[in-house]
Amino acid sequence: MANRNLILLILTGIGSGLICAVAGSFLSQWEWLVDLWPGLIFGTALWVSARLLDIPGEKDVLHLIWVIGVSGVAWRLAVDVGFWAGDWNHYETAGALGGFTIALGLYWIWRRNGFWVWIPILTLAGALGGVLFLLIEKTTHFSDNDDLWSILLFTIWQTIFLLGIWIAHRATQNLSKTL
Repeated sequence: MANRNLILLILTGIGSGLICAVAGSFLSQWEWLVDLWPGLIFGTALWVSARLLDIPGEKDVLHLIWVIGVSGVAWRLAVDVGFWAGDWNHYETAGALGGFTIALGLYWIWRRNGFWVWIPILTLAGALGGVLFLLIEKTTHFSDNDDLWSILLFTIWQTIFLLGIWIAHRATQNLSKTL
């Protein structure tokens, strides 16, 4: 069951990343939607992830609205602060900030145990997604192609982050069993 959930989370991350990238190319003419669509799509993916992991209370509409809101705030913070941080390090900075923001929001709504386990794992997952994207970009130099850039950015980060959720979920479940 755990391996099945891991595979489904990875597929959810890939699917969410692809939808974010493709939707962005179609929505670019409406500037206000460009600021919202990644949060809407990844927030929905987080809601699906909660269902896959059997998080209590994840089926209600308020939960969906909360995770979409948290994801939207994380997206805007990551973009704004990440690009403010500078040239070579903005991907891991943005990834870590996005991961930290979402981790706080999910910790609260999912009522997790192990704050000091949950938050660092998801912050590191966010940073790792940014670093992995940066390494791939630096070795392949695909940044000339905006469509490929968007596909890889969203797909890599969201998949790594959902993998981090799986790891953090298992770690905090095991933590609550030992307490």
